[in-house]
Amino acid sequence: MTRLVYLLASLVALLGTAASAAADGVRAAVVVEGDPSSSARAAALRVEAALRASGEVELPTDDATRLALVGEPGAGDDGLDPVRALRRRLGWSDDDREAFASLAGPLGLTAIVLVRGGEPALARVYDVGEARFFEGAAAIEADSDGSAFLLARLRAAERRRVARATTSPSDAAEGAHDATAPPVDAGDEAASSRLEASASTSDEPAERPTWIRRNWPFLVAGSLLVGATTFFVVRRDSPDESPPVIHIR
Repeated sequence: MTRLVYLLASLVALLGTAASAAADGVRAAVVVEGDPSSSARAAALRVEAALRASGEVELPTDDATRLALVGEPGAGDDGLDPVRALRRRLGWSDDDREAFASLAGPLGLTAIVLVRGGEPALARVYDVGEARFFEGAAAIEADSDGSAFLLARLRAAERRRVARATTSPSDAAEGAHDATAPPVDAGDEAASSRLEASASTSDEPAERPTWIRRNWPFLVAGSLLVGATTFFVVRRDSPDESPPVIHIR
């Protein structure tokens, strides 16, 4: 009976872990690059609202931090001047990886959605763990918030993070050269990536995962629970009373 209780407790813990992972989603933040004009800030806030509404993205919970990332001026000494300074650094050099890492570290971000103002505003996704941008950019216009394009890349960034967490140190060392690849040049891709249809080139299709793919941990855990309970009940109700038999040749 003690063994049965221990097994049931382990399965409950497994279910709790799976539910927590499904609820958290990918941690990301929306950041304005360059001049935080009113149109750029409006585009960034629109992207942020679309990601929040999807239920798949976990944004920073502190409103002051989120507003500082999109270039909104602070109210007095709110302690976020380092965040604003890092945001202002973006786009002024050929390599912003250090600034992205400094922004992502304290916030625990898996990815950063970078919005640059213009006609239209463009949004790109930076994979923090891989230290590089995904290919393409989504145009933020009156009839499109780019959510399908962005979510496809955010899901891919989360898959990579999970894969890195479960990869052995030797395997991680073999693939370390990929993480040092330089970011994609935004100037070359801006003219060719206005259509959101370029999401087809991403690492993952834009459609949501199927029900089986999203809930398989619960099915496995439930099957193990039913099987273990049945085994112990049958073993308890059907004791083996047959005498031992010794065969001698």
